[in-house]
Amino acid sequence: MRSWIAIIAAVLTFHFSTAKAQKLQSRPVYFDQLSAIHGLSSYSITDITQDHLGFIWIATLNGVNCFDGYTSVTFNTNVEAPFMIPSNRVSHLAEDEENYLWMFDDFKKKLFKLSPSRTKVDTVALPSSNIRHMLRDKQKGIWLFADDTAYKWNNNKKAFEQQHLLASIKQQTGISPAPNWLSDKWALAMLLRDFTDKQQTGDRALAIHKTVSPILTALQQHLVTKGISKPLRLTDVLKLDDATYWISTHDLGIFVMEKKKQNLAG
Repeated sequence: MRSWIAIIAAVLTFHFSTAKAQKLQSRPVYFDQLSAIHGLSSYSITDITQDHLGFIWIATLNGVNCFDGYTSVTFNTNVEAPFMIPSNRVSHLAEDEENYLWMFDDFKKKLFKLSPSRTKVDTVALPSSNIRHMLRDKQKGIWLFADDTAYKWNNNKKAFEQQHLLASIKQQTGISPAPNWLSDKWALAMLLRDFTDKQQTGDRALAIHKTVSPILTALQQHLVTKGISKPLRLTDVLKLDDATYWISTHDLGIFVMEKKKQNLAG
């Protein structure tokens, strides 16, 4: 139970507030599913992000999909595909301050980025062979994490530089995160997105669990009505400016939560 609470906390900490969750208890919410009809190339989602133009980028185990609100185009290794990238199994996505879209394959250890026009691909050398995660901070800086080391992209030098992240966190917050947090994607997201929160991890996890329970319960109930009883395996949650939440899962694709019934075009 504790590990499940921790996962929920790390994924959803920065997207929900208690007030919003309370409103969900009294208002109906609706879910729509992004599927093959919309061009989704796989239901196994590893990451999701939105770029500066509003396009939704979805990393799967079978290429990266770019969704424009109606349909998707797929970026993969197929030479006949409209858009070709070096890997089909992208695990992490992040857009930087110059609008380059970074992609990382943690299986084959490949790192590359799409130009702002999305027409050119540049391969980037990894600073270590042990890189496990890629994340973006509040200033759209790109970070890489190995088992016990953090690296940040220096755009002026066009290279990654080693960072003393744990020491910086302790200095700014007074908290000494365990070294193994550098190997946990969700814990890393918490560290990068909010250095100023001094609430203890356990208390925070419990609070977030209580906050998002109505949302997760609603989605689980929706799945039951569709004849799906398997447990949710979340990979990310993305909040858009239109107040919809895009919930990506390990093997059920993407669900879009909204307060008004408005089906995805398809």
